[in-house]
Amino acid sequence: MTKKKQKVKFGCLLLAVLAATGCSKTEVAEKEPQPPVVEEKKKIDLNDQVNRNVDFETLNAANEDVYAWISVPDTNVDYPIYQSKPDMEEDYYLLHKPDGTYDEAGSLYTQKENTRDFSDPVTVVYGHTAFAPGYEPMFSELHKLEDLDFFQAHPNFYVYTEAGKGLRYEVFAVTEFDDRLILGSEDFSDPAKLKDLIAEMQQSAGERVRPVEEDDPDVLILSTCVGVGSSRRFLVGARLVEQTDTPSEM
Repeated sequence: MTKKKQKVKFGCLLLAVLAATGCSKTEVAEKEPQPPVVEEKKKIDLNDQVNRNVDFETLNAANEDVYAWISVPDTNVDYPIYQSKPDMEEDYYLLHKPDGTYDEAGSLYTQKENTRDFSDPVTVVYGHTAFAPGYEPMFSELHKLEDLDFFQAHPNFYVYTEAGKGLRYEVFAVTEFDDRLILGSEDFSDPAKLKDLIAEMQQSAGERVRPVEEDDPDVLILSTCVGVGSSRRFLVGARLVEQTDTPSEM
């Protein structure tokens, strides 16, 4: 194992302890209700989909670590995505809000092994599930996709990048999974390894699957908690099916 992958693996152990085994205290501890983080959401048009424009200039002025926005229809998953700087902790945003405040609900983020343009064979976005009142929900409502009717009615979600791209993803599997560090487990530039990962996720997903026709799709995995005390992960796997240039800021 290379030193790079050893480092990434250690980062996952931290993630597994805080975000999988207990999903941090967010799942079990209550705190005083706080108003949700809405300042970023005021910068976007909530009524559009793949062509929606996000004001990254304003977002970057507040925190230059933001580089994308994700929206899952008919859920409260409508948030910016962050990636910590090279000199910062790998999983800094696991337990920090965009303004740097410590918060057990954290922020949505990717690890540094992923590029910021979603061009990797596999990109993984991490986020908490909050089971106690007073926390920003983050990825909590991804669990709506466990319901087969909801899954069938909601095939797509959307990502918007700071480079002005709108990305539409189609969900191919919703499943519980082990807590391996996916990016450190295999070299997914090998289409055979990527195909194996997709097949493994679909085999454990029951009826919540859709076909993947490409041999080497661009895959995006949303990773969150299963439940209190569980060492497993709840994953939403999706493939890129459409990419557009988003409108310019007016």
